[in-house]
Amino acid sequence: MLRKLIFAFFILLITMPVLNAQVVRDRDGNSYHTVKIGNQVWMSENLRVSHYRNGDRIQNVTQKEKWESMRSGAWCFYQNSKSNDSIYGKLYNWYAVNDARGLCPKGWHIPKESEWQKLSDALGGDSIAGRNMKQAGMWKGAEANTTSNAFAALPAGSSNCCGFFYLNQFAYFWSADEQDSIQANYRFIGTASPQLRKFSMNKNYGYSCRCVQDE
Repeated sequence: MLRKLIFAFFILLITMPVLNAQVVRDRDGNSYHTVKIGNQVWMSENLRVSHYRNGDRIQNVTQKEKWESMRSGAWCFYQNSKSNDSIYGKLYNWYAVNDARGLCPKGWHIPKESEWQKLSDALGGDSIAGRNMKQAGMWKGAEANTTSNAFAALPAGSSNCCGFFYLNQFAYFWSADEQDSIQANYRFIGTASPQLRKFSMNKNYGYSCRCVQDE
């Protein structure tokens, strides 16, 4: 019995996320904590940058009607309120994600679908990874695994041409992979579900972004 307990504890230790001392800074000087999950190192905060890696400005679009016609990189605060930035980060369209000038700091990138899947597998698979990613205390009425939530996913909501939706209910994270000329992949976590789900959506929606370290 003791041997089984020791083995179970060892498995827990090697699979739990490990907070890193490393702090990463973006082009604007914002700093981000990082976490090692499996063999990957992720930022444990949503992006807040307003410039590409080369220093070029990313357009801040505040008029909701403009989001539908955008075919270049754009960002906004949720409800256009700067007070949401420090907690939830910015919402970006996929054109900012895909811009060759780079949205993430040097040595980091927006994850491909295969990298999201590695993260999910390291946290128990798609059926429970969402629960293991949620930041405890930030999801109203939701279960969060407080022993393995160092990814610290926040319910930052989304934006599109019709307005802002689902703050404190859902998290949407862009993938670097596109489906076609109109839609790109994203990962989704909901309040009422432990799942990490995969969908595709119009590229001009505004979603959160996380960066993963280059291998």
